[in-house]
Amino acid sequence: MSLPANVSRYEIKQELGQGAMGTLYLALDPLIDRLVAVKLMRVHTEELRSRFLREARAGGRLQHKNIVTFYDVGVHNDQPFIAMEYIKGETLAEIISRKASLSLDRKLKLIEELCDGLGYAHDAGLIHRDIKPANLMVTEGAGEMKILDFGIARSTDLTGLTQTGGILGTMHYMSPEQAQGRPLDHRSDVFAVGAVLYEMLTHRRAFAGRDLRAVLQFTPVSVAELAPTLDPVLDDIVGRALLPEPGNRYQHLRELAKRLAEVRMGLTARPSDDQRRADRVAGERRASADATQVESYLSLAQIQLGRRNLAKALILANRALDVERTQAGVELQQRVLLAIEDSEKGHERAATVGRSLHAGRESLASGALKAAIRAANEVLAYDPKNPEAIELKQRALKTGEEQRPVEVETVLLQANRMSDAVEATALQMGRPADSVVPRTSTRWLSLAAAIVVGTLSIGTLVWFVLPSSEDLAVAEALALYDAGQRVEAFARLEAFDPPRPVVTEELAGLRARWTLQAEELAMEAQARADRGDVDGAVAMLSGFAPPHDSITAMLEALRVQDPESAQLAIGTARDLFENGERQEALDLLQNVSPATPEVQEALALLTVRWEQQAEALALSARTRAENGDLDGAITALEGFTPSHEAVRGALAEFRGRLGNREAARRTAERAAQLFEEGERLDAFRILDEFSPSHEIVDAEAERLRQELGRLAQVEVNEARRLAADSRLSEAVDRLGAFTAPNALVTAALNELRSELDVRNAAQITVDDARRIASSGEWSRAFILLQNFTPAALVADALEGLKAEWDRDGQVVAQQAQSLADEGDLAGALRELAQFQGDHPAVEAVEAQVVALVNAPPPLEPGTTDPPVNVEARLLALSNQAEDIVARFIELYEDLDAEGMTSVWTTASTEDLAPLADTFKNFRSASVEHQDCDPELRNETRAVVYCSVAVEYQPIAGARLQVPAVGWQFELEWTDDERWQMVNWSR
Repeated sequence: MSLPANVSRYEIKQELGQGAMGTLYLALDPLIDRLVAVKLMRVHTEELRSRFLREARAGGRLQHKNIVTFYDVGVHNDQPFIAMEYIKGETLAEIISRKASLSLDRKLKLIEELCDGLGYAHDAGLIHRDIKPANLMVTEGAGEMKILDFGIARSTDLTGLTQTGGILGTMHYMSPEQAQGRPLDHRSDVFAVGAVLYEMLTHRRAFAGRDLRAVLQFTPVSVAELAPTLDPVLDDIVGRALLPEPGNRYQHLRELAKRLAEVRMGLTARPSDDQRRADRVAGERRASADATQVESYLSLAQIQLGRRNLAKALILANRALDVERTQAGVELQQRVLLAIEDSEKGHERAATVGRSLHAGRESLASGALKAAIRAANEVLAYDPKNPEAIELKQRALKTGEEQRPVEVETVLLQANRMSDAVEATALQMGRPADSVVPRTSTRWLSLAAAIVVGTLSIGTLVWFVLPSSEDLAVAEALALYDAGQRVEAFARLEAFDPPRPVVTEELAGLRARWTLQAEELAMEAQARADRGDVDGAVAMLSGFAPPHDSITAMLEALRVQDPESAQLAIGTARDLFENGERQEALDLLQNVSPATPEVQEALALLTVRWEQQAEALALSARTRAENGDLDGAITALEGFTPSHEAVRGALAEFRGRLGNREAARRTAERAAQLFEEGERLDAFRILDEFSPSHEIVDAEAERLRQELGRLAQVEVNEARRLAADSRLSEAVDRLGAFTAPNALVTAALNELRSELDVRNAAQITVDDARRIASSGEWSRAFILLQNFTPAALVADALEGLKAEWDRDGQVVAQQAQSLADEGDLAGALRELAQFQGDHPAVEAVEAQVVALVNAPPPLEPGTTDPPVNVEARLLALSNQAEDIVARFIELYEDLDAEGMTSVWTTASTEDLAPLADTFKNFRSASVEHQDCDPELRNETRAVVYCSVAVEYQPIAGARLQVPAVGWQFELEWTDDERWQMVNWSR
């Protein structure tokens, strides 16, 4: 995009950067010959524009050495701007990113300056709301802190720039109250300053998550843990600034600055040379470790991106950025995000549009006109101007007008020809072929007609072998619903009399599907509207039938929700009109819904301008004609669109002056010229509009039609050559670019598009299968490919996927076997659990490991019990029961809780002890016991009942507390006269 020449009086020199709310330029103020920074904002409503100007002027009152100075605020081309002090320097984000060698004294001094400037703004009644390293500049030379972007600050006595319920800020530095959309005061900025200070001290973000839950649920690692050589007081200072409750933080930044100054003053005693060397070595080691970890994460992310495992790739890229924000990491993250966005959009649009167009063309070819129209409407709901869908709908409507009813004899003839196919399908489905409804019956005739017109498949027909009217009604309704005819499906079941349970149940099921589809479509439309495409969202919902409450409510909300869509349409229409595309401009405004007063006014103004231009052109043409340039006058009038009566009248008059024959000759020559220039539609238009008809014009029209046919044949031949050369997309594009209607081109284009749709559907299916397989669901992936027709298009992908499945299964089985051979049975089970593909090698190893896990302990030789002293055993039970349970709980905390509960339902201490080390790296539970109640069962057996509460800690995410449950511990009296646990259960 080219730079604007100026913004107001400021001469633009270069672009400095872009943000979510506007573009920053370097500009020259010619009045005083001074370089300034000009920020041109992007706001789209008068309310936001007025509010911005009001708040920017409030920010302009700030005069502080640590706050960038505002010189001017105004409006340029309906968009507000700020002219401010131009600062040479480096943002704090850049300094942190490159891990600049700043002393602790320098870091703390910069934060003190930040507190000083921001505290001054707070005293003036302004909250910044977006304090982050990127909005903090360290000046070149003096090295002073400058706070940027006060133009989007909020006065404490004014409403913020965001709409009701909106959130403005950057999530890594956003306070909890800001993340929750609650009312803010200056203490929200205190939290952000704390997050910046944390990052300066540790080179890591306090809240590194990718959503707002990180701020709301996550407690950052302490500064002391990440930077143990720093003064512990800094950990307390940062921790207080980052407290979730505003009332517990520093109540003014002056307090925070004072604490930092105290720490800085204590730095006067400089460390020794040995200490500095030790610090440098430690820093180099940390940097080296970080670099190695980043490289590892990025390498793994690249592998996952190559395999199209986009979710895993994003997680790994984000982890790399959390360790160190490198350029390579940022670029890879952006690539993954773009791939995810492209994948989602491509899957959504290609799947819907491609399959609908393919189904519509097949329906049209088989005579199923309603299904073809429905398919076209589905595409138009996504893309109202899709030329293929428009053409498909027009052809179906035209065919419906011309087509006579299917003759009964034709239906019977085609139905009888289906006999072999029906019987073969019946046998495949396990149904007796001789039980098919007699082909002489009325019922057979109605079913055959349904097959002939494309609303019923042979496979569905086979299920009609029993003379059950309710089965027939249900099957017909399901076929109608699956074909998109929901209204007809409901009507078929609702009309069944008397109601039968199977019909009522199926009707309820279809209504549930209808509700689910409506809610999903409403959510999808809302997401589309949130991206700014309100018109597209409305178009998606408008074609849904029968009407559903969620769709109706969403439509009503969308049609009044976004005044910006009307403004965008008005702006686009004006641009089209200025470019000479008057018809497109007028059509655009006539189709805007709702037709707001602004839209109606813009349409009226453009209509007036069209009439004025037509009259001016007619007047200009008359001047040319009177000066002897009759031919030039006619040429100018013929190019004006849309047609206007002043233009038509002048044309008729000038052609009359030429004489009918001469006018016809001239029009024919002009049409030939346009045709040669590629303007074929315009050539035929001026021939069709010539009045009265003349043999010269008719002859030229016929000649051009024949030439068009010849050119069409050439294009079709070339397109077929490209298709044969596996360049199907090029072939479709070539025919799609043919600029005049031709039956030969249309037929070939439809044929090639159908083939391309099938190939696209095959590619989508392959991509879906690979995505499903990447998540471990191999069986689903195989079924998806096996069910695709024609199978040849996905055969290679299926074989490749099976080879990958076999290879991965063998690897997992070998790794699990190695772990089991080393005695790490739990590790083997975890390794096997990651593979979900029913692989024989995996299943074989899993069976071996489970058998080892469940093997009973070896039996000890029998011994003779000594005389029983029950009182001593009761006393020992009372003294030892609590300790026994406590020791078991300690062991259990070191075990993988899920593995324990799923495999080790019972175990002795001998079995459990060797497994403690195995599960240490998967600590996932902390356990507390209370209310232990020992009970002596007999002389050698006792039971302890305890109430035990478990708190699980997954690998990632918040802790999950499970209510206390009853546990039972079985104890046995041993030869060394003590109680020992032999079993436990929940």
